[in-house]
This record gives sequence, C-alpha cells and structure tokens, in this order.
Amino acid sequence: MGVCAKIEQSAPNHPPTMGEGDIDTALLWDWFIKSENFLRHKNTMAQDMVKTVAYGMTSVYAICWLAANGPLLLEMDWDTNKEQMHVLFLPTDWEYTARMAVLRLKQGSRPFMDFALDTMARNNLLASTVSFMNNDFLRDAIEAGMDPELAQECHRENTNRLTKFRAWLDEVKRLDERRRQRFNKIAKEFARLSIRTTVPGRVPPKMAAFAKLTASSSSSSSSTTQSMFVPIPKLTDAERCLLQENGGCYKCRRFFAGHIGPRCPNPPIDGASYKTLTTADVPAHPASYLARGNTARVATIVEGGSATVEELINFESSVETVAAVLPNIASAVVETGSPDYSDDDTSYDLLHASASVASRPVPLWKTGHTRASEVCAAQRRAHPAIRDVLLGEEMTACLRPRLNAHPSRGQRGSRSSNIIAALKECIEDLNTIETFEAQLKGYSSGPPTP
Repeated sequence: MGVCAKIEQSAPNHPPTMGEGDIDTALLWDWFIKSENFLRHKNTMAQDMVKTVAYGMTSVYAICWLAANGPLLLEMDWDTNKEQMHVLFLPTDWEYTARMAVLRLKQGSRPFMDFALDTMARNNLLASTVSFMNNDFLRDAIEAGMDPELAQECHRENTNRLTKFRAWLDEVKRLDERRRQRFNKIAKEFARLSIRTTVPGRVPPKMAAFAKLTASSSSSSSSTTQSMFVPIPKLTDAERCLLQENGGCYKCRRFFAGHIGPRCPNPPIDGASYKTLTTADVPAHPASYLARGNTARVATIVEGGSATVEELINFESSVETVAAVLPNIASAVVETGSPDYSDDDTSYDLLHASASVASRPVPLWKTGHTRASEVCAAQRRAHPAIRDVLLGEEMTACLRPRLNAHPSRGQRGSRSSNIIAALKECIEDLNTIETFEAQLKGYSSGPPTP
C-alpha cells in the first residue's frame, strides 16, 4: 500500500483539492463533505456542482477519468457522481469492509462518548448504502462494544427504559463519567499515599497510622533478620587436617586454641561470615597462643621397663595415660575416656596413631597440668609421620624462647627438623628419666651438630 492522498482546502470559499496517492473510504467521504460545504457556500446550482469541484482532483488516474468522461459530467447530478467515484476509486467490497469495521469497534479505555462518536463517524461512511445503520442498529452496535463494567452498570441503572437514541447516549455518558470520576479519585489518593515526604521524619496526618505500622513491621523484620543464625558449614578434610596440625578447635575453628570440641568456651560461629580455612589463616607463630595469657601444657615420662604397651596402659591408673612412644617416634592413642573431652584436673591431647603399637618395652608418657601443643604442631609440620609428641616441662621451658623468636617461613622447617633429631637421640639413648632430662637440657644450649 502506497502513500495516502491528501485533501487540502485553504478556505471554505475555495474549492478542495485532492493530491496524488491512495484513496480509501474515509478519504473519499472527506472529499464529499468539503466539496458540499464549498458548493453550499457558493450557492452553486445542482447542474453545475460536478463540473465545479471535479477538476480539483489532481491525481493522474482522476485526470484521465475526467478527460474520458467530460461530456458525461455535464449531465451527471451530484448523487450519481458520488456513486461513480465509489466505483472508480474504491474496491468492490468496500461496503462490507466498512460495515464490519463498525461492528468490530470496542470502547477499551476510551471515554464512552469518544467511542460512540467514532462508531457514528464510521457509520456515516456507509451513507446512501443499504449497509447504513439507523439509530436502532447503531445503538445495538455501540452497546455491544462498550466496556463490560460500564455495561453492567447500565444494566443496574436500567438504561433500556430509554427508547430515544439521544437520551440513551446522554444517560450512558453520565454513568461513564461518574465511574471515571470514582476511579480517578482512587488513583489520586493512591498516588498521594505513594509519594515520599521530602522532609525527613515528616509524615502526613492520614499517613501516621500507616507509617507507624510500616515502621513496626520493618523493625520486626530487621530484628528477625539480624537474629537469624546461619549454621556453619561442615569441616572439609583440608580444614580438619589444618586444625589438627596447628592445635586448633573443631568448634570455634581457632588455631592454637588450647581446648578441644564441646568444651570450647567461645560462642558459635555464624556461617554467614565464615570463610574456608587456609594456610594463610594460620598465625605467624604458635607464640600467639601464649600471647593470649595461656600456659603451655607438658607431660611427664615414666620408665616402662620390660612392660608392653597393653600393660603400661593400666600402669598407675591414678595418672592419666597419654601415649606410648615407640623407638621409631610413632605415637599411639591411649583412650581413657571420650577423646573430645579434657578432665578438670588433668588434660591431654587427642593423639592420632601413625603406626601400629608393637608389643615391646617403651617409655610411657603421663599427663601433667599443661600441654606443649605448639611444639607438637611444629614437629608435625616438619615430619608428618610423627603426629603428636608431648614434651617434658624442662625442655618446653628451654624451647619457649626459641619459639618466641618469630622465625621466617623458610626457617621454620629446618628448626623443626632439629627438634625431631634431638627427640630421636633422646629416646634411642633413654634408660632413665634423668638421662632423658639431661639430653633435653643439653639441647637447650643449641641445635645438635651433625
């Protein structure tokens, strides 16, 4: 479809002109209306109407038609000219198309009167045809296309009692305007309540109760949000090994904590802010444990003689047994109760076996009131085969100044290796407690020379 033709008329006393382009039913009807107004303004005689305005059409198709039918135009009246132009410029089914366009019209969101005038204007395109609707048929078409809510309101108001078409239109228009005023009032009130106040803390009078309700609900929701506790995720294998190697607690997940498991005095950790433990989270030195006011826990040693490990477990039951140390420096757990708890009087580490306990004479370690967990962690990093070795009080006192020296990351492994070498020499030459203590005291003067 091309460009639609355009009708121009500079003044009512000037004839209209139709330019080049497509012509539809509405455009042709507009041409007839403007031409009739001009002819009426000029008081043109009936036999002169066609030739007065016909040559105002400047399209090529119209000019050719006028040139071929010039003598006929002199004898043609105005109504016959309108019929001939419908045949010339419009498709053969234009009447059916225009009628269906009237019947398919819907009011939608438009005011009722705009919809009614649009329907009547489209019906006027069918003037002088059998499809033209009188007032009764036009009323049915308008009523069928009006808004469903407006139709229900017209039914409640019994508008069908009005038989005259104009009276019925006015009544439906009044009902539609009343309905729209009610909707506009609700929309304005909703918009007013939705506008935020420009002055902080200033609330309109009608909004006071609503503001209080909103504030209370917001505070309750915020407190509920703050009180929600996110469970901490389970320990991964890497985290568990990291805590085990650095004297950590599985509950509070702190390194060198000095406690284990359910006896943890620290509050639960919120899982929302929890981050997976890595080697970067380990403190620079185990002395951070002592910096918090804790004391290192140590153990004492008794000579097992020719007794086996099984016999030594029950030896001097009044003293808690921690571990039996084999000549290959492998520790074994000797569980005397729940492994996650520590007694009030005597405490001990949870030691993990790294080798089978042989049925042979070994020295037996007994718990004291303190623990050297930081030394155990240092030697575990240097030699993974040795899980936990508890040291005597004398050697712990000798090693503490060295541990507080804050070595660099590169020096830590070599220093721990020297500790392990000293422990191996002590246990291999161990005959009595005095010999062991002498070896420990000798190590305090410096690392062994190769």
